Amino acid sequence: MVDYAALVSPLIQSTKDLYGICKASEMQMSDWASKIGRNTRGIASLNFENNQLKKTIEAIKKENNELKLRMDKIEKALASKQ
Repeated sequence: MVDYAALVSPLIQSTKDLYGICKASEMQMSDWASKIGRNTRGIASLNFENNQLKKTIEAIKKENNELKLRMDKIEKALASKQ
């Protein structure tokens, strides 16, 4: 025959233990969600900065090409005067 009275106490304790594990998991998940949110904002900020830097690089490349063309014209003009 099964002694149900003897099973009640361990079942109650195991239920309490499982509840504690669940609460700890909820806290850990909440912490992770917070970290993910911060990381997502950080990534968005870095993407914005990266795009701004790409635009700056393109502007500098364009300016560099224009200066090269001007320099070529000046060199040709000087060469033709010699």
